[in-house]
Amino acid sequence: MKNIQKFGLKSVALTAAALLALTGCAAGNNDNETPNTDTTQSAPAEAGALEFTESWAKATDGSMTGVFGDLKNVSDADVTITGGKADFADLIEVHETVEDGTGSTKMQEKEGGFTIKPGDTLELRPGGDHIMVMKLNKELVPGEEVTYSVTFADGGEQEFTSIIKEFAGANEEYVGDDHDEHGGHGDDEHGDH
Repeated sequence: MKNIQKFGLKSVALTAAALLALTGCAAGNNDNETPNTDTTQSAPAEAGALEFTESWAKATDGSMTGVFGDLKNVSDADVTITGGKADFADLIEVHETVEDGTGSTKMQEKEGGFTIKPGDTLELRPGGDHIMVMKLNKELVPGEEVTYSVTFADGGEQEFTSIIKEFAGANEEYVGDDHDEHGGHGDDEHGDH
């Protein structure tokens, strides 16, 4: 009986020691471990992924305006902007300028948005790529500032503030059937931002 008890105690002690050793290995840093590579849920773009320098929007008492400046990707991953949101407007899209085959240029919504690689800068200019703000619910007066968010393809967003400036120029036409309902988004008004 003493041998059985002695063997039982030794067995329990060895089992406990083995469990402690295994627990210690699991908690430690093991260079041979496989990292967790579950990518079923990707995180949205970081809120500070972009820097927007020299940003401004065109003054207007109409229904739309453009936002311009330099958007730099300061993160270590691609960022795709697809549109935006604002309290002072009902619709924000990203637009590109394309040649229409006749020597003129036309504006249109950028399908899929603009992708900015790490370290790259997207130049938004009158007559070029820009953020289009439509269905304004207030007049934009020179010198005031407006706050809005750009939205990312992955569902994230980032807020920016831009100053309102006077600007006249860049007479492009808009290509698209479904935007005339957004407040005269045709040749006569879109072309002057």
